[in-house]
Amino acid sequence: MIVKSTNKCSLNDGDILFLEGEASDCAYIVESGQLSVTTVVNYQTVELGILREGDIVGEMGIIDQAPRTATVTATGTTYLIAITRDSLADRLSDVDPIILFIVKTLLERYRSGLDSVRGKQKADVSYSMTTSVSVGKMRLEAELKDALENNRLEISYQPLLNIQTNTVAGFEALARWNHPVRGPILPEEFIALAEETSLIVPIGEYIFQQSCLELINLGKAAGRDDLFMSINVSARQILATDFLQRIAQICLRSGVRCEQIAIEITETMGTPLDVLNHWVKRCRMLGFKISIDDFGTGYSGLSLLTKLTPDKVKIDKLFIANIKTDQAARQLLSSIAQMLNNQQIGVVVEGVESQYELDFIRDLGCDYAQGYLVGKPLSGLEAIALFE
Repeated sequence: MIVKSTNKCSLNDGDILFLEGEASDCAYIVESGQLSVTTVVNYQTVELGILREGDIVGEMGIIDQAPRTATVTATGTTYLIAITRDSLADRLSDVDPIILFIVKTLLERYRSGLDSVRGKQKADVSYSMTTSVSVGKMRLEAELKDALENNRLEISYQPLLNIQTNTVAGFEALARWNHPVRGPILPEEFIALAEETSLIVPIGEYIFQQSCLELINLGKAAGRDDLFMSINVSARQILATDFLQRIAQICLRSGVRCEQIAIEITETMGTPLDVLNHWVKRCRMLGFKISIDDFGTGYSGLSLLTKLTPDKVKIDKLFIANIKTDQAARQLLSSIAQMLNNQQIGVVVEGVESQYELDFIRDLGCDYAQGYLVGKPLSGLEAIALFE
């Protein structure tokens, strides 16, 4: 019996994945187990080969709708990852090495199988992945998709302090994934994986949806309607044609005003400045605020300031880490803060971990502080408890 879950499926010994002559619509990567590939020649069944972990089967199904050219049967319990035409198109746009590997072997294996049937040569259908890393990456991607579809991604909320009034002004939404086997996975690992595929767009929408709903709850607990939520976006989200309209609709449905959302972009996202500038203008037309994250870590910081005129700038934590002992660090942070103040851009300082650092940036006229002194990332209930 074949058991399917999202883009994964499992087979028991003797289960037929597909029959020769059936319609085709996808390919499979063997995650574990073993498959037998057979065809019929002169009314006799001929085995073309055995496929094992990391091998590809049914690959012609992702480029055309021609019938299956062989029958594939499980020889023991086998787990597979399905690759559809849509996912192939998404990943080819990013020149993903795994998918390029699949494309490279499509015609080679197909022709090899035909030659074998015609008696010209022995078929070689192994084509294993060169490293276990590739299979592991595919497995993690499938599990991330499953976590998204079953609401197993969590959102934490790190408070931002209004330095001058000493009150919580807003929160930054941070995605978290507690893997059922591996435990907590670093955001930079699974977000980077999502950015390589189309997953980052639905994940981004999920973060916006959950964050807007939580912002309503936080506003009620605080008795305020001026709390804001900072949410990061990636280059792929920016390039998605209807992403802005969709998140604006999310705000409308949840009752959040767009001006309560600060969309965070980074210096290092690599989006052409003219494209980014056009996108930011569209954001402002809808009412969203713009914040530059990790300011000072890339090469385009000043260009972003002059072209985009953001509402807020987050100074990276590297600039505050040594201010207590390093005079040069204090002078550099002072210069950056003064430059931003002169342009009337809100200044957020990340990585504030001591009272000395908080007092120092208060004296500089900075607007917001974020870091473990202010508060660690919190669950929704923990964030509400700040006001209760």
